[in-house]
Amino acid sequence: MKRLIPLIAVAVVIWIIYQKSPGLQSKANELKNQWTEWSQEDIQKNPVKFLEAREENLRGVLKELTENKGKIDKEVAKLEVARDEHQAKVDTANRLAEEFKVAYKTAQENDSWPVTLAGADYTRDQLITQVETLMVDKGTHESIVADRVAQIERISGSEEKIKAQIAKVESSLQGIVANREKVKADLAIAKSEQWLKEMEEQINANDVTVMEGTDPVRDLEDIAAYEEAEKQKEAKKAAEAAKKQKTIDF
Repeated sequence: MKRLIPLIAVAVVIWIIYQKSPGLQSKANELKNQWTEWSQEDIQKNPVKFLEAREENLRGVLKELTENKGKIDKEVAKLEVARDEHQAKVDTANRLAEEFKVAYKTAQENDSWPVTLAGADYTRDQLITQVETLMVDKGTHESIVADRVAQIERISGSEEKIKAQIAKVESSLQGIVANREKVKADLAIAKSEQWLKEMEEQINANDVTVMEGTDPVRDLEDIAAYEEAEKQKEAKKAAEAAKKQKTIDF
């Protein structure tokens, strides 16, 4: 039973740490309350039931951790989509700005205003304004991209913590299941040993009773019957010996 105490202590510490996760606050409190309901005496009386209760509690926490990880994965996926969409707009703004700058330079050199770009005719001033507008839009989308990247990194950090928590819970579950099966086996062996011990004590007690019940003082008929029985045994042995001798002589 002493081997169970370190495992119990480790698991309690793990779940107190989990209280720092908002999504697990109620589950951690519930688990802690259920854990402290078991006294050392209760554990010693029914270790298997105690371990089964702990296993059930840990599986509940594991389920909630897994669900939270799933929610994080979905949120990260949404942020990645938004990041890629705005990054595409940044790339488009860069491409258009470069094309407009080339067109501006060509029109300036050839004095060929207005110029037609993206389905519209631009004068010199309009083209300058257009490029400035593209740069402002580009800055806005770059800011959004940076924000989405920061959110993804922050959430991914939380996901890594949850993954670590899941690994700890799974490890604790494996330890509890292994201990539970070992305790079951130990209890079965203990019961078998106890049964053998009781049977041995009973047999020894019966032997004592038989020995204590044997009284050498008998009446004449009992002694005479014993002697007659012994004579018959000796006669039978002699007859069998004589029969064997005749067979050998033949």
